[in-house]
Amino acid sequence: IDTTAPDAADVTAVAADGTLTLTAPDGVTLEYSPNGSVWAPYTGPVAITGVVYYRAIDAAGNASAPKFVEVPAQPVVVSVPGATKVVEVQVPQIVNTEKVVTVNAAALSKLASTRPVIKGKAKAGKTLKVKKGAWTAGAKLTVKWYVNGKKVTTASKFKVKHAYKGKRIVAKVTGSKSGYKTVTRASKTVKIKK
Repeated sequence: IDTTAPDAADVTAVAADGTLTLTAPDGVTLEYSPNGSVWAPYTGPVAITGVVYYRAIDAAGNASAPKFVEVPAQPVVVSVPGATKVVEVQVPQIVNTEKVVTVNAAALSKLASTRPVIKGKAKAGKTLKVKKGAWTAGAKLTVKWYVNGKKVTTASKFKVKHAYKGKRIVAKVTGSKSGYKTVTRASKTVKIKK
């Protein structure tokens, strides 16, 4: 049974003027999502703006880790009778196959991110690392490690103490950037072996 997921890095994403175009290798289908949780099949160029997630799916149904791209809105020309010049404005709206949603500036300023992943052997004496995930370019990232819900360190690496045997570890990554809402993403819980 094929359980190897395709790599979304093999997908070419072109985002311009309110349209997202995706190209994938043969044998791979694509899905896209304006929020990273509700997915729709990609069948051709999509009229959409803002942060859009996409992923690749192979013939066996294995899905890649999602990636994202920011799609700029298409400029709209506004003509005013008697005006001496024409002004172009960006209209913040997301368009999908079901409905048109107007999004305010605050909603468009949310940092895009993917879930962090703890790497390494969850065993006393070993050192764990966290793969921070993909974030909006320029975001400042900080890491916090928790043992059974209690923060224990903000270091990038986590040395597993013998006292942590049988306990649960979570790594949380917080992203911040000027003009964007601060976002915190948590990894899956990892139990330290006894």
